[in-house]
Amino acid sequence: MDEVRDDRHPATADLRLPRVLAALADPVRLTIVRALAEVGESPGTELQRLARLQIGRTTFSHHQRVLREAGIVRERIHGPQRILSLRLADLDACFPGLLKAILDSPSALTYECDAGCGHRWSADVEGHRMPPLPGGCPGAGWRLAAETPHA
Repeated sequence: MDEVRDDRHPATADLRLPRVLAALADPVRLTIVRALAEVGESPGTELQRLARLQIGRTTFSHHQRVLREAGIVRERIHGPQRILSLRLADLDACFPGLLKAILDSPSALTYECDAGCGHRWSADVEGHRMPPLPGGCPGAGWRLAAETPHA
C-alpha cells in the first residue's frame, strides 16, 4: 500500500507497540478510541460529545494529539474541523488483532464475593477503590466474576 507522507502521523512501518499501548492505557483516550470505533469517523468536537467526556477542549486536544502521534488515529483537516478516524488497517498490519482485542474487552468488570453468596459489584476498567463486602457476608474478599459483561 502506498502511503502519503504526512509528518503529523507516523508511517505504518514506524508504529511501535509500547507507544500504542501507552496511549491506550489512559482511560480518557481509550474512551475516545471506543467512541470512534462506533462512529467510524467524526469531527473532534462531536466525538468529545459522543464519548460523554467532561474535559476541556485543550485537554481533549492533548489526548487527540497523543493518539495521533502513537499512530492510533488519523486526523484530516476539513475547513475549521479536524476529522478523526481510527487507523484500523495500519494497526492491524503491525499488530494483528490488537485493537480488536482491546475494543472487544469489557469496559467494566464485575466482581463477586469469594464465598459465592451472590454479592456482586461492578467497576469501570479505569479502576475504583473496591468497597468492603456487605455486612454479614461470609466472604473474605472479591474475585473477578466468571462472566464479565461487555458494556
